[in-house]
Amino acid sequence: MFVTRISAFAKEPFDIDSELLCTYSEFLSRSFRSAQSIRNYLNGVKVLFLLLGLHVDVFSSYELKLTMKGLDRKLKHLPKQAFPITLEILGKIREHLNLNTPLDATYWCLFLFALLLLSRKSNLVPVSTKKFDKNKQLCRGDVTVFPSLIIVAFKWTKTIQLGNRILRIPLLAYPLSKFCPVNAYKRMCSLNPCTSDDAAFSYKKKGKCIPITYNQFQNKLRELLCKIGLNPNLFSSHSFRRGGATLASKAGVSPSSIQLMGDWKSNCYTKYIVSSLSDKINVAEQIKDFVLK
Repeated sequence: MFVTRISAFAKEPFDIDSELLCTYSEFLSRSFRSAQSIRNYLNGVKVLFLLLGLHVDVFSSYELKLTMKGLDRKLKHLPKQAFPITLEILGKIREHLNLNTPLDATYWCLFLFALLLLSRKSNLVPVSTKKFDKNKQLCRGDVTVFPSLIIVAFKWTKTIQLGNRILRIPLLAYPLSKFCPVNAYKRMCSLNPCTSDDAAFSYKKKGKCIPITYNQFQNKLRELLCKIGLNPNLFSSHSFRRGGATLASKAGVSPSSIQLMGDWKSNCYTKYIVSSLSDKINVAEQIKDFVLK
């Protein structure tokens, strides 16, 4: 089997076999912390083979499988996971926010949406104000408000990159609850009036609508966690997504419904499930009932 080595001057093919791949894998193990990272590199080489029209049988060799099994044992790696945000933590955070100010009202709404929508941060806030993309991040026009219900429409997510569908998630009003997402959104919008094309989580500054960025989101969360006596290094913006999934699970929502609500693509059976908006409202009802207990 051959692979092409590309330099500035020539293309020279050289033989590659399972022994060479095993040696390459062992070499990578000197600098990588997990065997999965090595697999990612091997997959990159495999893609190059496919692009060059070469056979990829060597990547399924018994020798390579044994080598990777050994590296799994050698490079035992437990990925660091952010702690989940709970309702108790969120309630304490709220005590340090002034919801009558435009900026704090926006942060509170963002926190609630991140938790209850099980959203990825890339859908909620941009990396910077200049990189806000109304086709990717949530806009005011993507949120439809009804008296006791909000429908949030995601046009783009990690699993929706070709615009082939829209993910619509309902949020219900929680009467008399400090965790009510409908009241939080209405308060934010009244203090920060913006156009339908502006970022959903924008605040008014000198007459302009300024979107909250990822760094602002992260830094504000850490600041508030410090104020309530928690170690901010144990949390991240991803804590809301983990917390939302945990909250839904405690509320009795089925694993398949949580996957659907959180737009996870893992476990391919979910793509065969056709779910209507009423099904998702049932999920939101279960979470609401748990919150209001």
